[in-house]
Amino acid sequence: SGIGRTIFKPTAAGTILSIVNDNPAGDIGLILTNVTLDSSTMSGVGTCINGSGASVNRLEFVKFILGASDRGINMDNASGALGGWSVNLCEFSGSGTGILLNAATGQLTYTNCRNSCTTGISLTNSGSKVVVGGASYFSGNTTGISITQQINQAINIDAHFDGCTTGINLDTDTGSGNRFIRIRGMFDDCNTAIDATPTGTGTWTGVDINGTFR
Repeated sequence: SGIGRTIFKPTAAGTILSIVNDNPAGDIGLILTNVTLDSSTMSGVGTCINGSGASVNRLEFVKFILGASDRGINMDNASGALGGWSVNLCEFSGSGTGILLNAATGQLTYTNCRNSCTTGISLTNSGSKVVVGGASYFSGNTTGISITQQINQAINIDAHFDGCTTGINLDTDTGSGNRFIRIRGMFDDCNTAIDATPTGTGTWTGVDINGTFR
């Protein structure tokens, strides 16, 4: 067993793993380690893991290889402040989106990962908290991290962005806002390190940026 030895590689479009957890909010749901999920041979758009429910899903030493427009993790869980995803020591590559937070209120903790997808992490709907840290590394992404809707508690990013077209894109829906944004880390050879252009009347509260740009 292990990454490169245990490989899920379907050919039909769809979802490799679909998780619905009925555990109480905050309890551990899925634990997945030492496997490769490869959607690059799927026909059409696919998702490696789709998860819903109120528990916490934990991934370590998982390798994602994505085809065009595919998604590694689809966080489709309305789980409140206690549920969500813990992703550690994982690798995301290919021409899709590494992690999509879609119609979710749970939190994402993303640490010590490597990500070279077209879009590394895309947060398109409200969540409770996002933490990106450890030795996380984004390389060659069109967008490393895109946040286009409000996060209700906090956004804390400390990572290395290398050769990205845009390292971090901060946006908000019209009339909504992001609160308590803290950005650290290193930005090497990015066309745009941080793009903070809100949509319409979108706002931010408490933005703290202190990175290294070169």
